Amino acid sequence: MWAAVIAAVAASSGNNIGKVLQKQATRSLPRLTLESKVVWTYLLSPLWVTGLIIDVGGGLLMLQAVASAPVSIVQPVSTSGLALMALFSHVYLHEPMRLADWTGILLCILGTVAVGVSSENPLPSAPPPQLSLRHLMAFVFWVVLLMAVLEWCATSSKAKRKIKDPPLSSQGLLGADVVEELAAGTQAGAFFGLSAAAVKTGMLLATGGPPVFALLGIAVGISLSSFGFFCQTRGFKEGRAVVVSTCAAVSAMLTAVAAGMAGLGEDLPSNPRLRMWRFLGWSLILFGIVLLVAAKPPDLVGLAKADAARRKPLHPSPRAPNRSTSPSGLSIGIAAGFPRKYEP
Repeated sequence: MWAAVIAAVAASSGNNIGKVLQKQATRSLPRLTLESKVVWTYLLSPLWVTGLIIDVGGGLLMLQAVASAPVSIVQPVSTSGLALMALFSHVYLHEPMRLADWTGILLCILGTVAVGVSSENPLPSAPPPQLSLRHLMAFVFWVVLLMAVLEWCATSSKAKRKIKDPPLSSQGLLGADVVEELAAGTQAGAFFGLSAAAVKTGMLLATGGPPVFALLGIAVGISLSSFGFFCQTRGFKEGRAVVVSTCAAVSAMLTAVAAGMAGLGEDLPSNPRLRMWRFLGWSLILFGIVLLVAAKPPDLVGLAKADAARRKPLHPSPRAPNRSTSPSGLSIGIAAGFPRKYEP
């Protein structure tokens, strides 16, 4: 079990670090198109190719972790890859680290250790996990229903803001923005969590059936992750990346744990002490992720006000500088090998 835990953290870190390296390389590369000259320019870039290899390697590691351990263990500890990503940003990108960053990293490490300690070694005579497609589909139905309700709330909030056209005030815009940010982040995280559950379901079906089920599960997982990408990108564009990323991380973790318990035959440890360690590990990882994502650099103190002014300028000035209002350097990977990031 420890091997799967370490593989999940390493895979998530590889996804994020690979994306950062590719992002760094694109600063000196042309816009990516299907022209052969442009494609060869990317393939001949050592930094971009290195990032791609690390990213793909992280995805393969995550598949291995999902295949050998419960989703309710792999998914939560994979979010701890953000801690290693923060350390990489500190060393490679020379980004300053605050007390909240170091505290979040420490909590993620302690949470990962606690989850690993809570794992019980299965007995040789223990039966394999019992997959319940009926319970799993019922869980997916309720998750989709919740996402539909959140989408309706976000759409209604946006429509009311357009109709009323309130004055530019932080209090008036914040209420509407928060609804949309929460909806986008929660929807993205739910898709990411379901993606990991889909991959695990395909592998369980392939255990007693045709191997094609494993490929089908991976394909469904990629599709669900793509929907998650869409929701998270929309949230980043319309709202604050801090809120969207935090909601996505928490939602992905809770969705994967619930899916594992509901339909994948995953249970809490039978030992009360190990069960306590499991809950403690989940809690530490959640708090650590929130601290890491919510730690804002000094130049983002007026993020909400600047973002509101950018969306609805009352007196545009041609001489105003074009400043980015997105936090830089942090990225998050929280589903089966498919990273989610936010950066400028």
